[in-house]
Amino acid sequence: QSRLTTLLGVVAWVLAPDPCHAEAAPPAWPVRANISMPLGSTWGREKLEGFTWGFRPALLAYPTSNGRGVGAGAYAEYLIDARTHTMWSYGAIASAPVVSFDAFDLRVGGFVGVRGSGEGDDEARRLALGALTELVLPAYLYDFRVGLRLDGTFDDRGMSATSLLLELDVIAVLGLLAYASAGAR
Repeated sequence: QSRLTTLLGVVAWVLAPDPCHAEAAPPAWPVRANISMPLGSTWGREKLEGFTWGFRPALLAYPTSNGRGVGAGAYAEYLIDARTHTMWSYGAIASAPVVSFDAFDLRVGGFVGVRGSGEGDDEARRLALGALTELVLPAYLYDFRVGLRLDGTFDDRGMSATSLLLELDVIAVLGLLAYASAGAR
């Protein structure tokens, strides 16, 4: 009887969740999405007129055990200006943490992809190449991001456009707008 009680006690102790783990946040998933809103300016031969804005969804995989190391994946982007000129791109993106804190990482990275114009008969494909730095807060299946990006568009005559864009997380922006509108009664 006492051996059975001891054995059941050991099994219960091994299988029971550790109270320390219950207080800690669960680890981030190894694959996370993000939708950012780039805001800034584009200039060059193929400049977008005035203020540039758009949307940039990305999906990155983090193969490290904590889900916060080097990340690599794919992105797509749609940029538009004040006169409704558009550019789109898609390709590969990668980033790595430079400094990690408890809740967020300061990351640097780059991307490469294909860029095209949404202007009528312009079927030419260009190379999009850029560098970024961002503050990232991983949250399960999503990365909240704010960052700065410099990118170039290259065609057969060299660099055709350069963009300097502030990237804001769309979900965070929508949340702030909802919060502000709820308080503005």
